[in-house]
Order: sequence, then C-alpha cells, then structure tokens
Amino acid sequence: METLVFPPLTRLPWLNHGFTTRQIAIEVTASRDVALSRLQERHRQIVESQGVIWRQLHLAEQVHRNRIVIAGHAGGSLSQPEQPAVAPGADGLITATAGVPLGIHVADCCAIFLVETRRRAIGLLHSGRKGTEAGIAREGVRRLAALAQGDPSAMISALSPCIHRCCYEVDFIGEIEQQLRAEGVGEIWRHPDCTGCHPERYYSYRKEKGQTGRMLAFMMIRPCARDEDPDGCVRASGWR
Repeated sequence: METLVFPPLTRLPWLNHGFTTRQIAIEVTASRDVALSRLQERHRQIVESQGVIWRQLHLAEQVHRNRIVIAGHAGGSLSQPEQPAVAPGADGLITATAGVPLGIHVADCCAIFLVETRRRAIGLLHSGRKGTEAGIAREGVRRLAALAQGDPSAMISALSPCIHRCCYEVDFIGEIEQQLRAEGVGEIWRHPDCTGCHPERYYSYRKEKGQTGRMLAFMMIRPCARDEDPDGCVRASGWR
C-alpha cells in the first residue's frame, strides 16, 4: 500500500498528507464510480494509517471547473452516512480548521496541495486541462489567502504526479506552475513522474481509455492532543 509524501510538506509537523498509487491487487477496469467503490476499502486503510478518519474526509464532486469551497461549511453533500462528505459542483477545497481532512481523486489530472504556513491553512485542488484553463490554481491561491488572512509568499504548493506533455498534447502542468508563480506562491514543488509513462505505478485515464481507478490525494491540519505542544499541531478551535 505505497503512499507518496512530498518533501516540502513533510517539513511541517502539523500537517498530515499523502498520495496513493496504483493498488495492483484490485481490478479497476470499470467506470469511475465502480472503480472507486472497489478501491474504497484500500483507500480507507491508507488514510486512517496516516491519522485521518475516513468518514470525516471532505471530497469535491470534481466537475472540471474552478469552484472552491470551504470544507465543512453548509452546502449539501452527495454522501451516504458514514461516508466522506462530497461538495457538489466543487473542484477545490480549503480549510483553516484542524482535524478537517481534504481529499481529491485523480488519474492524469494534477492534485495541487496548497499550504499557508504562517497561519496554517490548507487547500487541495483538482486541476486537469479544463480546470487549469479556468484558472483553478489562481483561484485557489486567492481563496486560501483570503481565508487565512495571509499572503501567497507564505504558501507552499506541491504538485502531484500527473500526465505530462510526453503523453498528452497539452502541457497543463506547466500552466499550473505559471499561475502559481504569477500569484506569488513562495515555494512550488513538482513531482517528476508522468502518470501516462508509469502504468505500473499510477492510474491513467488517457492511457486506459477511462476504464481505470483513481489515486487519492489527501491532507489535514493535525489537531493537538490534550496538553500537546502546538508547534507540531494546531488547536482544533482555531489558529495556534
């Protein structure tokens, strides 16, 4: 059950995050919903091994646009009881609340991890060709800065494995980086792997013609346990 973690985010002891890879033993040659249902138990095991409670996870519906919502706020859910909440019409989630985990599914699209390090707020965005053209990276930086009352220069962005120009006619990962730089993000880190080049490690919607699984990107501000030093966590009631 390999899970990737990203170097600039592992420096932050108050942050839990991960990015799942292909689960070899699970058959996922199916539609998105069927594939996700088959992967659900494995994904639950992975996120809970990282300190995230599965039923508390917040997901976005992912409709390839640029709408971003604050996780946990009113707005409805597509979920069943004991399942993660799903924000309708959203492709991005942000929060400044400890213990509210965010999740995004991808298979060639990029999961953009955004962290405002001074005020300790986070965002997770789903950005493929259409979402990138709609400026979701730009919008995510602006929304997170407003939520945190912070500054993009205090943000770290980590970009997940996604499809690259070698396997796709559009260099949307390059456009994502340009949008983040234009917004003044202080540190941008990009995973080198192309999902289309490594079918043994990742799911690729394009290479597998839509009949495949999804990687799960997840992130959470770690809440403090009783009497824990807040340098390595965040009080559940708000800012440290």
